[in-house]
Amino acid sequence: VEITLIYSGSHKVDGNPYSHLPDDVREALQSRMDTTRQMFAQKVSAYTGLSVQTVLGTEAAVYSGQEAIDAG
Repeated sequence: VEITLIYSGSHKVDGNPYSHLPDDVREALQSRMDTTRQMFAQKVSAYTGLSVQTVLGTEAAVYSGQEAIDAG
């Protein structure tokens, strides 16, 4: 199977699974993810009263039931 990407815009296919991931694209995507994580942690902190560090300390784990209550 041969994949041909048809697109418009130099960043349109950044991170697609069919091409090598250049370092600059990886760094840009990682930066965007880190920023989004911080924003999310700040919102969770504001709504739950937990510190931002406590929220970030969960490392994005999923909790349910008593485990969620214990986590805050």
